[in-house]
Amino acid sequence: RITHSRLPEFKDFYIPELQYFSFQNKEDGRTLYGYMQLPRNFKKNKKYPVVIGNLYADSAKNRWTVTTAFNKLVDFYLVNELNYIAVSIDLRASEGYGKDFRYGYYKNLGIIDVNELVSAANYLKSLSYVDGNRIGIWGRSYGGFLTIMSMCTAPGVFNTGVALAPVTDWHNYTDQYTGQRLGRPQTNEEIYQKTSPVYRVDGLRGNLLIMHGMQDSNVLFQDTAQIVQKFVEAGKYFDLMIYPLENHAFRARDEGWPDVYKRLVRYFEDHMGIGPK
Repeated sequence: RITHSRLPEFKDFYIPELQYFSFQNKEDGRTLYGYMQLPRNFKKNKKYPVVIGNLYADSAKNRWTVTTAFNKLVDFYLVNELNYIAVSIDLRASEGYGKDFRYGYYKNLGIIDVNELVSAANYLKSLSYVDGNRIGIWGRSYGGFLTIMSMCTAPGVFNTGVALAPVTDWHNYTDQYTGQRLGRPQTNEEIYQKTSPVYRVDGLRGNLLIMHGMQDSNVLFQDTAQIVQKFVEAGKYFDLMIYPLENHAFRARDEGWPDVYKRLVRYFEDHMGIGPK
């Protein structure tokens, strides 16, 4: 190596190595893969809180791009400042595992991949250094959908969830996307209801924060408005943050992403504490 482009300040910043692991999905026995990042001065005799972050297909790929850089910085903050274990998992529909896995959530959005998240949580709970009562999840868009589905259909598994710009009713989303994955509602209404969180609100347990931009043209703000009303009718408590000028990517204004991530990590800190016990 001839040159070193990193600034000297980076030498003082702890960048954890990725610890790879695998586990079995209880529902079908499929082997799934992920990685965790351990905090500095990690001790196996302590019980650490865990956040499974940036839920999505391909979320455990080793990338550093515009779309994932901010999410990786969240992991670094959780690990460095809050002494959490940050986890990423390649859920169903991730590429690189063959056609059956890539298309394995056909007509099962939020069902088969939530089962995988539950299996992941159970695997993590089996580790001596994980606090099974302090496991959180978060994601944006489809990841926000998965967060709410997990909190509603697997009650008690996850302590805290943060959902950014979540789909809550697949009836509202573009036919180009849903038609390929769920069929059309005219002939698959039962599937649309089974896979939409707005019909599963009675199961909510734990701490849930929803954040959504009102200018979102991808996942319309109506999705959040609809599930908020359903939660109110069901007598469920939750937290909500609205961004009147933000779009789906929270990049309409310079202060968008910084505010989102400050609230995201603060929500975990408020409900799951800091560091091991």
